Amino acid sequence: MRIELHVDDGSATLVCADDGVGSADPNGHGLRGIADRTEAVGGRLHITSPAGRGTIIEAVAPCGS
Repeated sequence: MRIELHVDDGSATLVCADDGVGSADPNGHGLRGIADRTEAVGGRLHITSPAGRGTIIEAVAPCGS
């Protein structure tokens, strides 16, 4: 598991990556809930999860200075 947090130019980017089996369902309850919360603060969630190659979740949200 790799977790990174970057804060630049008024936004925060959180990246979580693993080396699991991939094929994460972006409409499953867990990831949908994360996306809903991210969007509620004006952010966006991007999920990359090819079969057999792990999952990368990137959340970008505005943050104050």
